Amino acid sequence: MRRDLGERWKRLRARVGALVFDALLIAYALWCISFLQDQGGAIALLSRYPGLVLTTPFLAAIWQASGTSLGQRAYRVRLLDSNGKAAPLGHRVAYAFGTAATCVVVLYPLKHLERAEGAAWVSLGVALGLAVALLLGGRSAGEALSRARFSIQRTEDTGPVTPWYRRSNPWIVLGLLALTFQVGVEITSFSLGALFEGAGRAGDMWKNLLRPDWSITGNVLEKLVETVFLALMASTLALPFAFLISFFGARNLMSGSAGGRVVYAITRVFMNATRSIEPLVWAVIFVLWVGAGPFAGMLALFVHSVAALGKLYSEAIESIDPGPVEAIHATGASFVQVLRFGVVPQVIPPFLSFTVYRWDINVRMATILGLIGGGGIGDLLLDYNQLGAWSKVGTIIVFITLVVWIMDILSAKARERLA
Repeated sequence: MRRDLGERWKRLRARVGALVFDALLIAYALWCISFLQDQGGAIALLSRYPGLVLTTPFLAAIWQASGTSLGQRAYRVRLLDSNGKAAPLGHRVAYAFGTAATCVVVLYPLKHLERAEGAAWVSLGVALGLAVALLLGGRSAGEALSRARFSIQRTEDTGPVTPWYRRSNPWIVLGLLALTFQVGVEITSFSLGALFEGAGRAGDMWKNLLRPDWSITGNVLEKLVETVFLALMASTLALPFAFLISFFGARNLMSGSAGGRVVYAITRVFMNATRSIEPLVWAVIFVLWVGAGPFAGMLALFVHSVAALGKLYSEAIESIDPGPVEAIHATGASFVQVLRFGVVPQVIPPFLSFTVYRWDINVRMATILGLIGGGGIGDLLLDYNQLGAWSKVGTIIVFITLVVWIMDILSAKARERLA
């Protein structure tokens, strides 16, 4: 009984996921088209909730009923009849309209339940839902929808491989990419003409950048030392915190109980939220908190490093061999003992490799934190940039390039030895 319910839930989850995936793709395509039409056309439909509910799920259901949609391929599902064969046209039509009616019943009242003018739409949705329910209970036309079902299966085709240009999905993906690129061109005001026309105005700057002023070498070296130690302190302080939270962010270690799953979810949310904020933004926060200087830059890199390393560490833990862990757990060992003898020995090499990689990233990031008051070589870079002293800026760029290049070589050799 439990296995049957689990299979039904798995099938329902795949069905809903595929439908939502396809509906979002269609909504995105409509938005791109409307954006390119100066906010006209489809944007009027998408800006109104009834249009969104009645259009995108309906089009997604038709897309799925016509063949293998992108959502179906993503979730590895197909629309089949009770014999496991491709559903006939009548089944597909019944599925498309039944799914659209279900979306109306489920989604529309959530938005318009408090509005009087939405009562007619709600009534229509309920009527459609009842009609579908009655249809499902019949023995004639209703059998078309009742036999149409989603069955989870591999999508590999054992027959002859169809060339990609004769399949619809690759062309749909290419169309979405083309729409995305065109929207990107409009949003970013991309113009090759402006790029070449403005090259002459930047000529003097490039000439001075290529003629470094070596008189500031002493100040540059002093700030570079500060930059390197800023990255070193941030990386070192982040290690124990990232090491600790990585165990709570590993699904294979925390999925054994409801409490563990809650801790896992909280840890993941914390890491994702913290990591999504760039170090430059954290530097702005800490400059206001502790004042401008290298301490603010170090704290910014520290916070971001904890989240980034915690994510990398936890993913390394999730990919370990479960055999030693299960064997140690079977002896009655505690959770800490399982971590000590079953998990830690397997993750030390990737942990060290990720740590070196993060140290390399922090050195690169530390070179620009001074642009917003985070200390390091960025302080000098900002000062000379504001003064238009491009020859001195060129000197700083030369030294930054040398330091990053040297750190890149050392990091690569360290990762080779740790691999």
